Amino acid sequence: NSKQLLKNLINIPKTIHLLPDATIGAEMIDSKKIENNLFQEGIRISENKNTIAIGLRDLSVVLPSNQAEESWKQIAGYMNLLKDQASFLFIPQSTYKEDDDRLTAKRFIPLLDTSVEYHIIQNRYDPRELIGFYSVCDLTIAIRLHAAVFSTIAGTPVIAVNYLPKVEGFMKGIDADYNLIQVDNIKAEYLMNLTKNNMEEKEKISKKIRKKIKIKVSKMNDKLLELTSKAVMSIRQIGETARQINWNIS
Repeated sequence: NSKQLLKNLINIPKTIHLLPDATIGAEMIDSKKIENNLFQEGIRISENKNTIAIGLRDLSVVLPSNQAEESWKQIAGYMNLLKDQASFLFIPQSTYKEDDDRLTAKRFIPLLDTSVEYHIIQNRYDPRELIGFYSVCDLTIAIRLHAAVFSTIAGTPVIAVNYLPKVEGFMKGIDADYNLIQVDNIKAEYLMNLTKNNMEEKEKISKKIRKKIKIKVSKMNDKLLELTSKAVMSIRQIGETARQINWNIS
């Protein structure tokens, strides 16, 4: 979709190279740093419950307000149904003043039963650190593209809400669109069914998505090397042309 859009915008014969999201090349911090960040946040990963990461966003930017509200209720209903089997970790992808996922999570919390166990990550972290948080979870519900990307890098299965075409593109790219939910059709029961399937096949799915990311990173690096070489050659040609012009003038 992005490639076609560029072609339509440029409207002249140009070569367009389509590359994956560069963040797929990010590497996770080591286990000691993960443990330290969890300690700083006051998080203890339960041994008796699954830990489900939530990459939450305000859906009112892509849906009418009444639909966005209903979608949140369905997600909350799903979490309420799992309160005895899982605890939840809200991982903020955006922490800017204008779009702070931590504040979004706080607005969402009143929809949950008081007995639901959750924690909202409070500090700001770089991508490698965020990947570390996803790595300690058993599953991710991603309503942010990079929640899906970082969870995949960590090898944690992800159920993604397709709020923009880029989400579908990523999930199809890792052959995981069976875990894709349309933004206008979020249902607690469907989330429960997908969660059950992912938990049962967790090791298999984790291995599969790690392999997919590794292949994507390898292809991306090869393409970047190719484009860099072409850019260097173009710069040299421009320099040589400039020298020829100067010689002719003198």
